[in-house]
Amino acid sequence: MPTAIQSRALGVSLVHKVYRVDYTELTAADTSESLSIVTLPAGAVGVAAWIDVVSAFTDAGSISALGLEVGDSADPNALLTSVDGFAVTGRSQNVAAGSTEIWASMAVELKATATGANLGDGAGTTALDSGIVDVHLLYRVID
Repeated sequence: MPTAIQSRALGVSLVHKVYRVDYTELTAADTSESLSIVTLPAGAVGVAAWIDVVSAFTDAGSISALGLEVGDSADPNALLTSVDGFAVTGRSQNVAAGSTEIWASMAVELKATATGANLGDGAGTTALDSGIVDVHLLYRVID
C-alpha cells in the first residue's frame, strides 16, 4: 500500500458566481453575439457550470429559436453546449463532451445564436421581446 508522505489544506475556496443576461443586451446586427461574462482567476478549477433560463426568450418577429452556449472565444461551448432559450425555462446543464476542467484565467462568454433574423440593429436595439438567463459558475480557486 502506498504511504502518504504529505497531507495539508491548500487554502482552496469554493466560489459560486451568477451572472444575469437580459434580452436587451443582445443587439448585434448579426445572428450571433458573444457577451463577456467574467475572466476567472489564475487558480480556477471548474466544478460545474449551468444556465437557468429565468424567463424564456421571445420574439414576435422573425427569430424562431435562440441557442445559448457558455465557453470562451476559442471554444464557445467549452462549458455548455447549445440550449434553446425559446424552448426551455429552468435549469439546464447541457455539458459539452470533454468540457474544460481547468478554467484558469478563462474569459467566459455567453454566445447567443438566433435562427431566422439578426439579434438587433447593431446600435443598441434588440429584435427580441423578452427573456432572461442566469449563468452559474461553480469553481475552486487553488492558491
